[in-house]
Amino acid sequence: MPSMNKTTNYGLNQWLGNEYPKRQDFMEDNAKIDAALTPEADPAKIPASNGPFKIVDWTSYFANRIKAIVGKGNWWDPPTKSMEQLSNEVAAHKAETMPHRFVDNGTTYRWGLSVANGIVMFNYEEAV
Repeated sequence: MPSMNKTTNYGLNQWLGNEYPKRQDFMEDNAKIDAALTPEADPAKIPASNGPFKIVDWTSYFANRIKAIVGKGNWWDPPTKSMEQLSNEVAAHKAETMPHRFVDNGTTYRWGLSVANGIVMFNYEEAV
């Protein structure tokens, strides 16, 4: 027979000395454990504190953060660019003295900012 005493988080049986478990009790507990260990993430969930949480909550929070980092509609969609690609692009951008472009009357110019004697300078030249 199921125990009157249950665990706090998942409601698993905690039999006392005067209670006698049956096979069905274990099967029901196993089903609860199986469901808890294979949660379906809810990527819309946002943690309101540092826990404690159930596995489904942690899974949902991680899915939410991954979705925010990759900027996709679903957390399982791969990002457009890897972190390594982004890091390389930022490094290349920083190394370029005039990384930006603009067009004026059909002529393309490169431009960038520099600092000389504490003064920010706007630099540009015609792109070749």
